[in-house]
Amino acid sequence: MSWIETESLSFTARHDSEDSAFAERTLDRMENLRLRLEDRFAQVPGEVTVVIHTNPVWLTMAHPFLPAARWSAA
Repeated sequence: MSWIETESLSFTARHDSEDSAFAERTLDRMENLRLRLEDRFAQVPGEVTVVIHTNPVWLTMAHPFLPAARWSAA
């Protein structure tokens, strides 16, 4: 698994090289949301980096407390 970065105007996504299309779609959606938020707020987030895990196991390994947090929030 090789990690790469995909950039948009305001966001950067770190992801597996096989998930490039998914990362681009996600960044496009985030940019669209950011544009809508600009109409309502004086400041909106910029230069945000996200890490995309397409497998829940990888996410759990990165942040072991998340399964418990998800379970308690459900």
